[in-house]
Amino acid sequence: MIQNKLYEFMTRYTPQREWIEAHGMLLWISTFFVEIGAATFFVASIFNNMVAMLVGLLICGVLGGSLHVLELGRPLRMWRILFSSGLKTSWISRGMWSVSLFIGFGALYLGLAVTSVKIPALLIAANFFGFFSMIYLGFLLSYVNGIALWNSALMPILILSISIWGGLDILGLTSMVTGTVSDGAVFLSRIFPLIISFIVICYLVGIRYQGESGRLSFNEIVFKTGAKVFWIGFVLFGVVFPVVITLVHVFNGSMPGAIRGILPVFELGANLSLRYCILKWAIYEPIIPYENSTTQLI
Repeated sequence: MIQNKLYEFMTRYTPQREWIEAHGMLLWISTFFVEIGAATFFVASIFNNMVAMLVGLLICGVLGGSLHVLELGRPLRMWRILFSSGLKTSWISRGMWSVSLFIGFGALYLGLAVTSVKIPALLIAANFFGFFSMIYLGFLLSYVNGIALWNSALMPILILSISIWGGLDILGLTSMVTGTVSDGAVFLSRIFPLIISFIVICYLVGIRYQGESGRLSFNEIVFKTGAKVFWIGFVLFGVVFPVVITLVHVFNGSMPGAIRGILPVFELGANLSLRYCILKWAIYEPIIPYENSTTQLI
């Protein structure tokens, strides 16, 4: 049975609420902006799109960074995370360093690039720390042994993949505005929904057989309370719709501009929906087994 009374906390299968309800919603939103911002900079640098690189840096630093600071609860003490001994063991500390160094190196590179001075070493450093800014949440979640939905070797790969997926969407929207569409970026954005689908299927199948709490999380996401968010928010808008539009484009040979503009928006919404499922329906194993409990949601 899943906990629904306060006194049943951790004696029954208990959903985690700290990182997705009330103030915890900021973590869901802030990590989304941090990761897709870093991913936008990363993929835009491959296609030499300076405007998209700037957009990605602003998304990561301004939107993601400010929300991250608010989520921590005590902004004036946040700096202690960077200079504590937790760097050796804490993925939160490592993530803060990665994001901070990414923003610093990225801003320095773009600032010099405006004056026609491009230093490849700065770009390499920015992308190096940008890569870890994309993936650190996956490692953070995968280290939580008490939650089967998170404690998966595929979690870092999944987080990295959906971050790059979001980065390609932001790059696509920016390219439409500036008129600098890259064929390579368009091709990647069209095949990425299928890549994400494959990773999500492998991830969920693995979770389904990872203990009782894994089975409960799987059922909640796929069949029960999370089914609408998963099937409509992620599968329909993030997979079915993009694949259908791509097939129509392949056989028809053209795609209306309105469709090209709305497709990345739908995919970004699907990205958020999948992240919501991962955080919302994470369930702790009970510390004190409840003798008469069942695994039915009441």
